[in-house]
Amino acid sequence: MQNSATSTRAFNSLFNDFDNGAKKVETLSSGEYFKNKLPVLDFLHKLREKGDFVSSLGLDSVANGGTVRQSENGRVSIWFEWTRGSETVQNNITVSSSLSERMLSLCGDTDFRSQPNGAQEALRLCLPLLAKAFVGQHKSSGTLMLAV
Repeated sequence: MQNSATSTRAFNSLFNDFDNGAKKVETLSSGEYFKNKLPVLDFLHKLREKGDFVSSLGLDSVANGGTVRQSENGRVSIWFEWTRGSETVQNNITVSSSLSERMLSLCGDTDFRSQPNGAQEALRLCLPLLAKAFVGQHKSSGTLMLAV
């Protein structure tokens, strides 16, 4: 067994390496860059009240694995489709890069679409991330985005 002094030196050395590699924890808040912000769950509730909105929750087709769809820059887009008058239209909400990264790490490689209740499972897994998220319009680009 190590004596107390040796153990303390070993711990101090390990802790210094551990401490030197630490990164500052910052709250992911980009709220000041957005206008017309609404919590995502409120936004989804209001969509449901408005009519027949259907969403892929950002999931790709079964043929492509049913996983979370990403753009070339690694961001997730959540697509919505609905009926406006006699035509079917669709649009997407872009997910912020930090939230996209966390969504992909949590549920990005699961084939949800081939599961009997895949959309519900995707929502269940991603809900902890979405609970603090909001939908807003980016002030400089005008892009409709999901962010935290």
